[in-house]
Amino acid sequence: MLYNLHIENIAIINSTDISFDKGFCVLTGETGAGKSILIDSVNLLTGERSNKELVRSGCDKAFVEGTLYDCPKELYALLEENGIPFDENDPVILSRELSKDGRTMVRINGRTATTGLLKNLCASLINIHGQHDSQSILNSSCHIDFLDAFSGTENIIAEYRELYKQAKDIKEELDSLNESISLKEQKQEILSFQVNEIKSANLSAGEEEELKNARTKYLNFENIITSANECYSYLYGNEEVSGAFDLMESALSSLYNLSKYDKNAPVSYEKLNDLKYEMEDAVEFIRTLKDETEDDGIDINEIESRLDLISRLKRKYGNSIEEILETEKRLQQELFDIENSDYKTEQLKKKLKDIDAKMQEKAELLTEKRQKSALKLEQAVMNELSDLDMKNTKVSVMITPCEYNLKGKDKVEFLIAPNRGEELKPLTKIASGGELSRIILAIKVILAEADKVSTLIFDEVDTGVSGGAAQKIAEKLRTLSKHKQVFVITHLPQVAVFADSHYKIEKTEKDGKTFSTVNKLDEDTRVTEIARMLSGTVITKSSMETAKELLKMAKN
Repeated sequence: MLYNLHIENIAIINSTDISFDKGFCVLTGETGAGKSILIDSVNLLTGERSNKELVRSGCDKAFVEGTLYDCPKELYALLEENGIPFDENDPVILSRELSKDGRTMVRINGRTATTGLLKNLCASLINIHGQHDSQSILNSSCHIDFLDAFSGTENIIAEYRELYKQAKDIKEELDSLNESISLKEQKQEILSFQVNEIKSANLSAGEEEELKNARTKYLNFENIITSANECYSYLYGNEEVSGAFDLMESALSSLYNLSKYDKNAPVSYEKLNDLKYEMEDAVEFIRTLKDETEDDGIDINEIESRLDLISRLKRKYGNSIEEILETEKRLQQELFDIENSDYKTEQLKKKLKDIDAKMQEKAELLTEKRQKSALKLEQAVMNELSDLDMKNTKVSVMITPCEYNLKGKDKVEFLIAPNRGEELKPLTKIASGGELSRIILAIKVILAEADKVSTLIFDEVDTGVSGGAAQKIAEKLRTLSKHKQVFVITHLPQVAVFADSHYKIEKTEKDGKTFSTVNKLDEDTRVTEIARMLSGTVITKSSMETAKELLKMAKN
């Protein structure tokens, strides 16, 4: 249940804290006092789309926080799955900050989270029923959703939709495979040419770098030979001068003699001797370089031709030889698929046939469950409407076959005859505003009893009704509140008197600014508010007495 709601800088609410009780909570106030702002705040808290226009004028940010107790186990499992800390003995705290630029920040138990996770969490906690429900009930395409919610067919629908998606994917793949013969032949010819062009090049990884090195070597042949000969001469010397290697030998001989007189000399001798061996390795490298360069026989034309081929292939198939080879693999697979498309088509058709059979089985099971549940829903709605002073109303849930879609193969539409002897007609053509409100409430009450959601919010569900019908609606909401926490925003005193807790939303002005506040009413202030709802701005002695009588009646 929603225990506490804290709101800052949302529309005309500056800052308010509201603590709620269990059972039936009613919120009242004059038109424009800010009742819709509470709904907007709860919508923010439940992860619905935000609107930066909600941020109070002159403020940079708006903030809403809710404290919830007695949460279902499914919620704790979702928190654990997403790494949100919690203790089942402590409340779950949800908050959302909305900036003037439209950005939002979500926190769950102090941990930053996404609006998606917030929405998933609140789906099992809070349900808001308002004007959109009127739109849904008048939209016949939504009627199947009401029936399915009553039928408890969620698992079957999930299984059916997975099969439907698989079938759709296979059909799309078959359409792709069943291109015209000429188009397939043309594509096959292009792919064959591309694969052969790459394959005939006989490329190997690292080849381009080796070719570039060989070209550089060829173009700088004289410099390489000159530098190699000079280096070799410096190391080994010539007829005129001694080389570094000969000098090193002389140095080692002197150092060896020195070791007879200085105990530290052998260490230096070993180090210098190691350098001599490293110098020998360097000399060997220079000798090899000289010999290879002189006998290379590099064909520069062949190198340039090869590099030109690689460059052309890179322009067409990738930025490197490795990418070109990867492209070849992909093209070969496409060519293989086309060459074996007939076999693949047959395999896909066989798979589609199996999936269609399973999908048909699930769809028929859905139809069967819907037909059985439709009779129960009809009777349940008529029973509820009877309690709401619509005793002679007849309701029919009509199920007709249609083409397979994401919801099965059924079309569902609610039909109604409000008065005895009238013909059943679509809900959209027969229901008045007051009747529609009661039908919505009847359906919501029926669905809520099977729903795990613990907090229900009804935004002016009693629109268009008055008198005895309003009292019946209030009694129904009161009954529902025995199992749920129920919030009702209402203008009707006949509804308000049945609440366990009564909250008043008031609008005031101070220093040229407008503020809304929310206060819980005690017994005396509640009488005054009911009297205001009865008589308007001028509260009379008579309206006060009537208010007391209504409260007494509701209590009894």
